[in-house]
Amino acid sequence: MQLFVLTFVASLIASVVAAPTPSTCPSSVVSTDESLEIIRTRKVASSTSPFSQGIVSGDHLYISGMLPVSPDTGKIVGEGDFAAQTRAVLNNVQAVVEAAGSNLGKVVKVNAYLTDLKNFETFNMVYAEVFGNHKPARSALNVPSILMGADIEIEAVVRL
Repeated sequence: MQLFVLTFVASLIASVVAAPTPSTCPSSVVSTDESLEIIRTRKVASSTSPFSQGIVSGDHLYISGMLPVSPDTGKIVGEGDFAAQTRAVLNNVQAVVEAAGSNLGKVVKVNAYLTDLKNFETFNMVYAEVFGNHKPARSALNVPSILMGADIEIEAVVRL
C-alpha cells in the first residue's frame, strides 16, 4: 500500500512539474484552419466576444448560442415577454442558417437554455410554430442565468 501511495504522489508531482506554464504555452496567434468556414451575418447582432456566429465543418454548420438580441439595437428583444424572446432568438438562428446557405428544415440538433422552466410550454408553442412538421433532436436545460439578462439562448447543428 505504501508503494502505491508513493507511486501516486510521485506521478502527481511529475504531472504538476510538467504542466505548461504561461511562459511555455504557445505564444503564436491561432488561425482558423482552411477546412473551416466562418459564418457571419449582419442580420444578427455582432459581438465583441471572440467567437463566430457559426462555423461550417464538412457538411455541417455549428451555430453558437444565440440570444434574443436585435441586430439594430444590440439590446434584448421582448424583455418580460418570453414568446417574443423565443421568436427573436429563433429568427437569429434562422439568419445564421440562411447565411450559410441552408434552411431550418435541415436543423439536426437544437440545444435550448431557459432561465425558468415555467416558460417551457411557451417555448414549445413558439418552437413548433417556427419548425412546423420538422422536429430536430433537442435538449432543453434550465440554467440560472444567461448573458445580458436574456431568458433564453439557443445553439444548433445544421446539415448544409
